[in-house]
Amino acid sequence: MTAHHSAGTPPDAGAGVFGLLPRLGGLTRDAAGLRHARPAFLAAAVVAQAASLSSYAQLYRQVLAAFGARIRFRLAADVIMATFFVSHLTPFGSATGALVNASTLETEGIAAATTGEAIALTSLTSTIALIVLFGTGLVATAGRLVFPSTS
Repeated sequence: MTAHHSAGTPPDAGAGVFGLLPRLGGLTRDAAGLRHARPAFLAAAVVAQAASLSSYAQLYRQVLAAFGARIRFRLAADVIMATFFVSHLTPFGSATGALVNASTLETEGIAAATTGEAIALTSLTSTIALIVLFGTGLVATAGRLVFPSTS
């Protein structure tokens, strides 16, 4: 005789707790560190992160549109936020996030294959942009780091 459990039964909840708790353990330490943060820098960081996530959601929309799949900005932002949340808190990270992403967009009529290609291309484009940004900063500061002023 086999036991059948529906989603949300105690064994599933237990697996979720044991899977997530180790990842949440550092939050207390991180929150304690925020007590010493400068409010202006904290506000600037929140604004910069919001701009970054909005840009990423818009990039994702553009990539999906190139594949013929058009979605609203709000849906793209929601999917990106859910994907990031799941990928940072669950085992298998990005793979789990990609499943959430594909599953959500499938309910909107977008094929999983299209979503997979869009995720890959968006990630690649974003990575290249970050490398260029980092490289630009490195070149801009290289003279000051390698040849400090003697005055």
